[in-house]
Amino acid sequence: MRLGQSYILNAEKDEIRHGFRSELGLTWLDVKKLKCEHRFAWQSVSEERKGKTEWNKDYSTGANVQWEFKKKHTWFLSPGLNLRFKNPEPQFDRLRIGTGLKYQLSKVQSFSFGYTFQQRLSGKRKGDTSNALSFTYGLTF
Repeated sequence: MRLGQSYILNAEKDEIRHGFRSELGLTWLDVKKLKCEHRFAWQSVSEERKGKTEWNKDYSTGANVQWEFKKKHTWFLSPGLNLRFKNPEPQFDRLRIGTGLKYQLSKVQSFSFGYTFQQRLSGKRKGDTSNALSFTYGLTF
């Protein structure tokens, strides 16, 4: 089991959004150098509307596959879907696919960088896409 908290800076072509995310990961496969987990997250993300900042709250679910291809070097792939409740109907509003590399600095510390592709699945901006780069410093207890 893995618990995490993160801050997200998402720069799209016409706006910058800030977010906070809490995540739970449950491992269902862990053999030799391959690890798979299912993850659940709750997030709160800012959005500019008519000159005001609004905070949208939603859930996301997805998978995470990790392959340790060399000692201390791990490749990861993480597809996922966002679930938002609007009026109060639930709808999957975003698809994300991320990939990257993680380097284990020590037993406790790690560093990773990645790329995420995102596509909106509903709303006024349905079909819009965005790309994100991430840099993460991790502590494992």
